[in-house]
Amino acid sequence: MSGAEISGVLSARSLSDISEVEMVRLSIDLVSAARRNIGFLRLVSESQWLHEKKSTVIEAIRRDDRLWMPLVSNLMVGSTPAMVLPPLDVEWVWFCHTLNPASYRQYCEAIFSKLIGKPAIFL
Repeated sequence: MSGAEISGVLSARSLSDISEVEMVRLSIDLVSAARRNIGFLRLVSESQWLHEKKSTVIEAIRRDDRLWMPLVSNLMVGSTPAMVLPPLDVEWVWFCHTLNPASYRQYCEAIFSKLIGKPAIFL
């Protein structure tokens, strides 16, 4: 479907035309989540050490891939997973990785055989 076709389909429908099945229910406060994201992005922007050297980001990607993601995967095994927070550089990599949900899901399922969800604290 082209952008014009999608736009035409979307503009022709009103909220009353959307069935119960098509609705997505959210159980989070989107305003609070947006504020947390803005605060996080501000912190990343102000953290000059994240931007000074290319090697910093390369190391953060390595730590995310080899340390953080396996740790979170292992912690998700129990019925009440432990709450752990990643270091800022790893959280930034994780945040960026999840900006492409299809790629992130494919990565998680290929490596961990499950989707590694982000706790609500990050939403």
